[in-house]
Amino acid sequence: MITLRSAAFAALFLASATCCLPAQFLERTIPVTDNDPLSADHPFGIALDPTGTSAYVTLCGDPTTSNFSAWNNNNVVKVDIWSGTQTAIGVTGLFPEDACVVKDSTGGARNIYVADSTSGTVTCLTPSLAPVATITLTPCFGGTFFSVFPFGLISSPDGNRVFVTTSGGCGTIDVIDSNPQSATFNTVVGSFTVPDSGGRPAWLSYPNLLLPIATFDTNFTTARAGFAIVDVTNPANQTAHLISSTPLPFQYHFATEVVPLSTGRLLVTIGGEVIPTFYECLPNGTVTRTVSLNTLTGINLHGLAVDPEQRIAVLTSISGSDTIYVDLATFTVAGSFDHGGISKPNDVIFSPDGSRAFVSMQGLAQVDVISHLPGYSLALDVPATVATGTTLNIGLRRCESGQPWALFASAAGGGPLIVSGFTVFLTAPFYEVASGIGATDGTGGVAFAIPSGPVFSGLTAYFQMVTVDRDAVIRLSNGASTSIF
Repeated sequence: MITLRSAAFAALFLASATCCLPAQFLERTIPVTDNDPLSADHPFGIALDPTGTSAYVTLCGDPTTSNFSAWNNNNVVKVDIWSGTQTAIGVTGLFPEDACVVKDSTGGARNIYVADSTSGTVTCLTPSLAPVATITLTPCFGGTFFSVFPFGLISSPDGNRVFVTTSGGCGTIDVIDSNPQSATFNTVVGSFTVPDSGGRPAWLSYPNLLLPIATFDTNFTTARAGFAIVDVTNPANQTAHLISSTPLPFQYHFATEVVPLSTGRLLVTIGGEVIPTFYECLPNGTVTRTVSLNTLTGINLHGLAVDPEQRIAVLTSISGSDTIYVDLATFTVAGSFDHGGISKPNDVIFSPDGSRAFVSMQGLAQVDVISHLPGYSLALDVPATVATGTTLNIGLRRCESGQPWALFASAAGGGPLIVSGFTVFLTAPFYEVASGIGATDGTGGVAFAIPSGPVFSGLTAYFQMVTVDRDAVIRLSNGASTSIF
């Protein structure tokens, strides 16, 4: 058994352990099932529980099979993302697509809402997936069954409303009362139209909702895609921006997801282009950067997620078998992973610590767990200076959740010195001065009180951290120093 202390000293003293992390790696698969051998257990959407330890996975079915009875599943399952076990099953309408978690006042899960595409309904369940209600949506083309096709859902920040997108061509956004204290709980209390909208919604900033759109020409020979922004408190206040390239005849672009960044820019996946392209743009529709994914994956880009620190984005293609990882600083492809020929990766989420991507495989009855993501390096944050009589706060990021870390210090910096492939920034003698366990979000830290008086003034301390991942890979942080004045 490898301990943190032995791992740290093994790393620093010519250990034979390898330093270099592999490329994106299939850590494991999480099987999902409704326990019915006659239905296809292929997943569609995946939503993280607020605890960060579980996820809700919708089982949609398999419309490509010749067995009509297997076209539609009607279940959602709850899985433990770390143990890989399925812990609950809930019943939904036919062909559930995406799930949405509505939080309570403490930040925990209050209810789970699922978009039942074939049924034209939304199912509300408890966090343990017990049934609460089935909600009929606004008719489209005169009906709901086989016409509305709800796809994406999103909760208002206060948890009192759920907004539901549809992909049946009506462009209707239904508004569900999700407040259990309300007399109209779990009923549609309003709707508005955003032409050509569908896909997975996101908040630009409440009350401004981002919606993917696809607009056909008058002869239905082409379509361009982009996004719309609508004020949900005043839906007449909406704008639409088409950002995809000019299509060729009978080339139909579509958008399924728009993700806002803290920089104010938006990320958009466009499907149906001859050369699949990932877009970065401004809210006014100006395209700022693009990434051509030409031969890397299928053309139907579908899922999109950004890690908690907004360093990398992961994209899926439902017509391909790959997940693609994009460095958001350089807007270049940082890696890819091939899930296999019939996998059809659909939706994707990150673990709260940013160490893993969880990808729903619409072609298989499983969720793939991808580890060793690009740029997931242990990061040490130390202020450059600290005054005597104050507190020195040291933090770390990108430590795997639940994994040990240790902080080492020395009175002199080193190198960088390469030891068995590890980059060491300390000079012996160095000492372990703190240790801990990575939090759910991958952070940690320690505070030191710097005594008052001139004896410490003018000194410089050097620091470096080490951690051991779940698969026993040793990782060292950057080096950092603090001058005391």
